[in-house]
Amino acid sequence: MEYIQKLWNWFTRKRIDLVDVALISVLVACAFFGYANMYKYDLSLDKNMALSNPWLVKTDNSGNSYVVDKERSRVVVIDETNQISRVINGCDPKGDTFYYPDNICVDHEGGIYIHDIWWSPTGFSLDGECIMYYNPQGEFDRYVYEVYYDDIYCDKPRIFAVTEYNDSVYFVVADETGFVLNSISPSSHEVSELASYALEEAITLIQDFVIDPAAKVIYAVDKRGMLLKAANGQVTKVQDVYAKAAENQKIALYRAAADNQGNVYVTDIASEQLLRFSRENDYDYSKVTDGSAIWNVAVNNETGLISFVRDGQIYVMDSSGEVILAGGEFEKSREYLVKEGLFDLLLLFAFLTTLYALLRILLVAITFKYSENGRIGVLIATSVLIVTAIIVSQLMGDFRTTYQDEILNKLEMSAQIVSNTTDIEALKSINSPRDYMNDNYKKLLSSITNTIDKKYAYSDDMYCNILKLEGDQAYAVAYIDNSIGAYFPLFDSEAEEVYQVYNTHQILLSSTVSETGSYIYVKAPICDNEQQVIGVVEVGTLSDVLDSSVNQMLREIAIPLIMIILVILFVFSELFSFFDLRSRYREEVEENRKAIPLHVVRLLVFITFLAFNMGTSFLPVYILKFVGLDIGIPRELAGSIPMSVNLIFLAITSLFCARLLNTYGFRRVAVFSGCLALCGDFTLAFAQNYLMIIVGLSLNGIGVGIITNAIHMYLASSKYGGDKDSGYGFSIFSAASLSGISCGMMFGAALAENLGQNNVFLMSTGVWLIVVFIFLFLGRGITLAREKNNSEEGNSLTLREFILNKNVLSFMALIQVPYIVMSAFIYYFVPIYANGQGLGETESCMLIMTSSLCSVYLSVGLTSYLSNKIKDNTIYLSSIITYIALVMFALNMTVPMLIVALIMIGVANSFGTPSRVGYFASSKEANAYGKNRAMGIYNFVDNIGESAGPIVLASIVSAGFLAGIVKLVIAFTGMNGLFALSRLSSGKSEDVTTGM
Repeated sequence: MEYIQKLWNWFTRKRIDLVDVALISVLVACAFFGYANMYKYDLSLDKNMALSNPWLVKTDNSGNSYVVDKERSRVVVIDETNQISRVINGCDPKGDTFYYPDNICVDHEGGIYIHDIWWSPTGFSLDGECIMYYNPQGEFDRYVYEVYYDDIYCDKPRIFAVTEYNDSVYFVVADETGFVLNSISPSSHEVSELASYALEEAITLIQDFVIDPAAKVIYAVDKRGMLLKAANGQVTKVQDVYAKAAENQKIALYRAAADNQGNVYVTDIASEQLLRFSRENDYDYSKVTDGSAIWNVAVNNETGLISFVRDGQIYVMDSSGEVILAGGEFEKSREYLVKEGLFDLLLLFAFLTTLYALLRILLVAITFKYSENGRIGVLIATSVLIVTAIIVSQLMGDFRTTYQDEILNKLEMSAQIVSNTTDIEALKSINSPRDYMNDNYKKLLSSITNTIDKKYAYSDDMYCNILKLEGDQAYAVAYIDNSIGAYFPLFDSEAEEVYQVYNTHQILLSSTVSETGSYIYVKAPICDNEQQVIGVVEVGTLSDVLDSSVNQMLREIAIPLIMIILVILFVFSELFSFFDLRSRYREEVEENRKAIPLHVVRLLVFITFLAFNMGTSFLPVYILKFVGLDIGIPRELAGSIPMSVNLIFLAITSLFCARLLNTYGFRRVAVFSGCLALCGDFTLAFAQNYLMIIVGLSLNGIGVGIITNAIHMYLASSKYGGDKDSGYGFSIFSAASLSGISCGMMFGAALAENLGQNNVFLMSTGVWLIVVFIFLFLGRGITLAREKNNSEEGNSLTLREFILNKNVLSFMALIQVPYIVMSAFIYYFVPIYANGQGLGETESCMLIMTSSLCSVYLSVGLTSYLSNKIKDNTIYLSSIITYIALVMFALNMTVPMLIVALIMIGVANSFGTPSRVGYFASSKEANAYGKNRAMGIYNFVDNIGESAGPIVLASIVSAGFLAGIVKLVIAFTGMNGLFALSRLSSGKSEDVTTGM
């Protein structure tokens, strides 16, 4: 019992310690690994794995079988012992993955070529196709061939019959004029055209192609029930299946394969047979086997094995017809079970660690000693977040239901329109597969496409089929994309639904999951003049497309709400920090202690950075409006010059700000600089030409530079009571500046969208006016003692001696500059990466604000805590956390990992930035040179580094983000290590004052 009590006391300790940090680090690592590998396992403790809607099965020379299943989202490998040895899943979050494989082929080493289809977001047109190669270990190796359909509308695949032979890859490409046999060289990877054949409407009439690579012969399966042969530049009909079929027999040849003897195997999904066309018997055909849902067939030319899918199960038979493998569920191999078990244990450990971390954070938050204002602020912020989350989640749920109903209403309305406009006589005349693409069939298609026109956004996410019932069998006789011929058989629930519509004459809403995907649809009856049902129209959409549309709408609503919540959190942080700091200031005044008005400083910093960043989100675009064609320099360069001028003036002010403060005092300098920034934004608001833009940004840069440097110098020269060092004041500056930047960007973007860009500068002019008045009326308490040339110890340094001092120079070169360069990741690389992932400016801004929010809320408390615990080593800790975050993201470049990295960087910045400034300001050299002037040099290096950071980062990572970041991290870690060694070798007496 005593042990349990001690364990409880340890668990309820009030401070975060190294054990917590270690466990949270393990949690992050587990989350990183789990997210990267979750897609590989089905998270089932069952020893068996059931195949889900198998589409295709092929074999290799070693007796392994490769199954494409789960709506074509994975490849399951079954070894020679009939056990599952590995699974290759698509939709890999790390990229370089397949999404919808149509065909695969296996080389002699067990490597897999996958023909993948890139469907558009609507699900009914193609953005492109590719052939990918996965090595025998199941890992992506390379893209063998890629094609993009940017210039044409493509509603069906154009690559067929991907075949590997003698290390070369063969495939057929078809279009409206014919088809071409291509090969890819194994050495040069170049694509060569081997033969070209003319065939009008080939992409429409041909269901499938198959290649005999040894003879360079192509066989084509015509949707009208014919087998064609292409060789020596000629296309000939070698068999007409429909002509030899029984009178009422329906034929729907679907997929084909060929063996090394020139025999062709074709699946007939209408008569539910697998047919063999014998080359020796002039391609006369015979039945190999029968059964429902025989989708695909494959032949291994070396082993003679024939593999196919039937009745939802896979079959492999030898050349004699004996089945050697059959089933829909297989045992997992021991190796696979061990890997899956370890992964499940890792997930369990991650879950327990998450639970521990949440409970610890909750306990620390509850037992933390808040001030009265802080307690009220936390309660209000928490209440707002909880209430907002409940309301938003409820609204999102209601909206999802409403929007789904709207989509279904659209499908129902479209189905009724098609039903009423279908050419009845044309539909009645379609009686056999041979009617495919005849005049009546084209009339039927025309009546569909006139209603559901894929040229318009209203119908680009819908499909439409015409279904028919003949006797006890249901068929699809027409697809809007011509993906099948005239008689495609329907089975199970789809056929039953056709019966139901025929019998009830009522519209039916339903959904299904098949080998080709998951669909939601509406079936409506087509009636003749006597009101007899003669057909059924089915209009539907992919369930994924429906979910995607709903999620997209929800995201468009949710993101602004999240942005508003983030802004509220920033504003709450500033409000309650202001009142909390003011109460402490009043207490110090009442106790006759030296009081520093940090509440006024924080308010000024927040409003200053808010005003400065209101135009950030659109400034480059605004500048380009005034760049004329006759300016004489590249347009992009002309657009960047004013922004560079702004940053240069911002940096230059660091060099003379200290002299201004010594001469005129803080209040006068601050009011003057505020007026300069005001004039700059006023000039930008009424700019008429390029010169006015440069003048406005120059004035703005000078004004903001003087204000921020003045506040920095004031904080550096201030003495804080208790155990607080100069890092405490800089932590307040850091938190307030990040809040101001985030709120300024958000407010500016919102105002620009509603009021216009130039009016935003008018609004910021008003904010600068408020800043000036605050300095006039509240700035009396902010005074700087006139700085002398000599320090308290009687030492002095000239500008040259200070800059060339090895301690100062090593700090700037080995600590300050590396961290500034790495910080460019947030403001430079994150927007670029977000844009590449299809995210807009708002989402990019939200990601950046997430990092800033961590810095704002943790800055003051975490800086004080770590400064007391590990002293000046905080400058190393912040760099280490940043480096780890960047390497983690480089290893797994996904949006969730980016969020994790930004949170880690935000935490590192919360104490890293003020700790570095505090360390520099309290150094012996800064005291000898003069803290105000020293801070001017520090800010100058900071501003120049921020300007150069994107250039350094861009040049390093241009050859590859992972390689570039790793090299940069190694280099900067070495530089940080050199600085640490220089401190150790500097001697104990200097280490106390300079840390070197």
